[in-house]
Amino acid sequence: MIRAGYFSLGLFLAVALAWAGLSHAELSHADDITFSRGLVSIDTSTGVELFDVEIAITSQQRGRGLMEREFLARDEGMLFLYDSERMVSMWMKNTLIPLDMLFVDDDGIVRHIARKTEPLSLDVISSRVPVVAVLEIPGGVAQDLGIAVGDRVAYERVSQ
Repeated sequence: MIRAGYFSLGLFLAVALAWAGLSHAELSHADDITFSRGLVSIDTSTGVELFDVEIAITSQQRGRGLMEREFLARDEGMLFLYDSERMVSMWMKNTLIPLDMLFVDDDGIVRHIARKTEPLSLDVISSRVPVVAVLEIPGGVAQDLGIAVGDRVAYERVSQ
């Protein structure tokens, strides 16, 4: 768990309980890759935003990501988790919808945001700094919700 102390105990418990109810569900996609689900909360200057996410923790899951999806609801996303902080590079190959990519460090801080990434692009999108997670949400949602560098993110780590 990324430093739950950033949130009030009540909010944290509500998020944790909601996440626990979703965590056992799995989604199946092409190539028989399944993803666990969870909740991510982002503490912004205007309030807390919640996202229902699929969680990618294996290299196979991270390689598949949101490829070939035609739709992603405004409050949905994918959370890519890594074992330790590292430089991360992403791309949009075979990704059909624009995404906002939030690069998150080990303290739960958004360190960089790649906004409205270009579908199907082979351009490399860098974290710019070492991170332990990348949250992909629909393109433009970060701006619409006022999500910014420096905001705090909370999520449950999932064992591999």
